[in-house]
Amino acid sequence: MAVISAALVALVAPGSASATGEDGDFAGAPALSAEAAWAQYELDSKNGRGAELAKLKKSESPANNRTDAATRSRVAAKDKAALAHLEEKKGSFSALGVLTLWWQQQETDFWCGPATVSMITNARGVGMGQDEAARQLGTTVDGTPWSSWGGLGSPVRSVLNSRLNTGWYEVKPLSSWPTGSEIRTYEANLVYNIDRGWHLAGNVYEVKGSQYRLNGHPSDRTIWHWVPMYAYDHSGETTYYADPASGTGNGFQSVAQYNYISSLTIAVAMGERGYIA
Repeated sequence: MAVISAALVALVAPGSASATGEDGDFAGAPALSAEAAWAQYELDSKNGRGAELAKLKKSESPANNRTDAATRSRVAAKDKAALAHLEEKKGSFSALGVLTLWWQQQETDFWCGPATVSMITNARGVGMGQDEAARQLGTTVDGTPWSSWGGLGSPVRSVLNSRLNTGWYEVKPLSSWPTGSEIRTYEANLVYNIDRGWHLAGNVYEVKGSQYRLNGHPSDRTIWHWVPMYAYDHSGETTYYADPASGTGNGFQSVAQYNYISSLTIAVAMGERGYIA
């Protein structure tokens, strides 16, 4: 797991339709419910704390989210389909969706990206070890970057599409302080991808002192971290993810392997970076 340039990942095995950890139940309960998270988000949007967080993220580590017209068109079409699917979903009783994922602890402090890719590819039966993933991703002691090639590419997207022999995955950047629309679109993409059998990879950017962070992560430092998402509940308002930093020490000893969190919280945590879906 890496601090100030965190690359963390694990391989999670939820099971099947009940995705559970070793103790037979989901661990890592979120600090805030979805309702409480939205209330806090709206308050922070009004009182300027959201703007302050966005400014800090941009000054500390601005992301290069340049894309070409063809990519923007593909992403927009997929977002539209995901939002339509979510509207249909909300009219049904199937508010939960789960994919199998086997947890894995990251093998070095900065291999959360390789661990995430390893978990996702292994879950689909064409796995790669963390060492191979690290080579293909170009991971260094600074971790696995969000973007590369002048912002027109993503190592995680490229390796997932190549290994899984697909063109499914796209880069979904989020604003430094994601808008309500961006958060809803993330929830829609979470549901849309899981329902079609595709895990997501999220790149969180946790600012020191901010409450918008993953469950159990220390707040006394800034952390960049990759995690795989494998399930949703409440029609996308809750995200289930595996944390490769679990048990790695340095403040992460009590972090659970399997976690669930309000989708708003993880979306804001991914601000100035984003997710691959």
